[in-house]
This record gives sequence, structure tokens and C-alpha cells, in this order.
Amino acid sequence: MAWVAIKYKVLHPQQFGALPCRSATDLAATLVHDIEEAWARGLAASMLTLDVKGAFDAVLQGRLIQRLRSQGWPPTVLRWASSFTQDRTAAIRLDGHQSPTFTVPAGLPQGSPVSPILFMLYIEPIFKIGPALARRGRFGYADDICQLVVSKSLEENTAKLQSIVTDLMAWGHREGLTFDLAKTELQHYDKTRKGNNPTCTIHTLEDTVEISVRTYMGPHAGLESGLTGN
Repeated sequence: MAWVAIKYKVLHPQQFGALPCRSATDLAATLVHDIEEAWARGLAASMLTLDVKGAFDAVLQGRLIQRLRSQGWPPTVLRWASSFTQDRTAAIRLDGHQSPTFTVPAGLPQGSPVSPILFMLYIEPIFKIGPALARRGRFGYADDICQLVVSKSLEENTAKLQSIVTDLMAWGHREGLTFDLAKTELQHYDKTRKGNNPTCTIHTLEDTVEISVRTYMGPHAGLESGLTGN
């Protein structure tokens, strides 16, 4: 299923993880290329990472089938996916004791080899949100979303990120998905180091969260280690 999704371009080319020929190394190499290209143009880059809260547990069966249908999957796949995700039950086992079986009304089963690809198909529309420049800097690795922006200053970057994240969170709200802001990280890549390290403010329906800078990478730092070491 993953091979078909890539061959027929169902998944966005910037979605990585749990896919053939699309590894974490490929993702890191792509980000390094884009950041170094920005540096060559005298620009600064900033990156915000977002984690889909609950991931597999947040998938709604009806919406998953609707998504697969809109992506052009054949009726046999739709029927199989519907059967795979309905009438699920579970029980909790701890220290030799097992709870009564209970129904699981939503979500994909943890540990199933097909759950990762179904989840990536489920969130595929997130890579089509916003203007072309924003989409070009958006990458995914399984349930993690990475947004890269470049401009003449870090302050302009954080303003762009705030606007983009607002759009992504609005889409998530419509789809029943939320982002775990406690796991959100902000990284700056500025070769000139002209200014401060501005934070990124994210407004939610319940609160306002300020994301401080987790990593700063300057002209003499190892860029690859900065991308993969956090």
C-alpha cells in the first residue's frame, strides 16, 4: 500500500517515514540542503516542529474512508479499510490480570504494520494547506510535522511561523486532530547572528503558548548534528 501511494503520488513527496526509499536520513539531507541554500542567499532559516497528539488514536473511521475515497483508492481497498477499523475491541492486561473487553470506537491499532501508512494517508491534506512557499517548507515524518521558513530576519520568520501554524491548527480542529504543543520545538539557523533569538507565540482556543528556541545553529556549528540531535 505504501509502494502504491508513492508510485501514484497519493502521498506528498515531502512525507517521510514508514515508506520505502524515504528515510530519516533523506529528510535530514533535504532540510540541510534548503537551509544551506537560504544561507547562500544571505537569508536566515527557522524551523518549527509539531507533533500530532494521539496520532493513531485520533483517526476517525468515517473520515479515513472518506479520505481514501477522495485519493482514488479502489472500492476493494475502501471495504478492507472499513473492515479493518470497525468493531475493534481491547482489554488491559497488567501483572497477570486482564480487564473486561471494551469497544474501541476510533483509532488505528498500535503495532499493526498497516497503521503507519493509513495514518500518513489520513493527514496527507495537511501538506496542501497555505501558499506555495509555506507548502515547500513543510515536511512530515510519520506523525511529526516540520515547518521551515526563510527570510531576511529571525523575527520575520517567527511571524511567518505563527501565521502558518494558525492555519494548520484550524485544519486540525476541523479534522478532529490536535497538536501537542508541549512537544513543539523552535530552531533558528542564522549564519549572520545579527539579532536575538525570537520566540514563537501560538494561540489556541484555550490558551496562548510561547515556544522558546530549542536550538540555534550559527556559521561554525555542525548543521547535520543540529537537525538530528534533538
